[in-house]
Amino acid sequence: MGRALYEQVERIVSLVVLLAREEPLALHNKMLEGGATYRRFLFLSPDLIVDQWGRVFLEEMNTNGFMPGDDVLYHMQADTASVVHLLGADGFPSRPMYENKVLELWKGFCERRTPNCAEDPVDEPSLRSIFEAVDEEVHAFSTSWYRIFPSLLTSAHEVLQDLAPKFVTPRDAFLRDWLRYRVEFVEAQRKQDDAG
Repeated sequence: MGRALYEQVERIVSLVVLLAREEPLALHNKMLEGGATYRRFLFLSPDLIVDQWGRVFLEEMNTNGFMPGDDVLYHMQADTASVVHLLGADGFPSRPMYENKVLELWKGFCERRTPNCAEDPVDEPSLRSIFEAVDEEVHAFSTSWYRIFPSLLTSAHEVLQDLAPKFVTPRDAFLRDWLRYRVEFVEAQRKQDDAG
């Protein structure tokens, strides 16, 4: 039942963010056009309840980013330090271990697209988006954090994107295609390793 609860929480939190992100995304894009290169973030604190049938409901979403200190139940100081790490405050020190592999995947992915995105300087932000996603995945590995949109190990994000066209920005569509390609590539590699 625990996994079912987590899936409900992930869906609810993702929907709330998707429904509310239009204005912050517009501001983000305006700042990027103005030359901003730093990342922005917001801590959201959902208050959730679970009824006697195991259904999860959102009571409210706090936007004050309340992060209490450590106690018996919560380890929020460590979680806060992990978030700073995930956002790249230390420059993603593990990137040299996977950077070439990501670039190799990027090249193969782009060869399937028309026009070839690796040859198009306009797609530089797309490569940056891919590195942001991979950086977060790798540097979250030893923490309690994980990404729920786009979902890391499932296609749950695609189900949510199918609910409404406004849930799919060009960046969302690009990352969705990239994640599909990466799954195909990993599966092909696994089959090749099994055969060899």
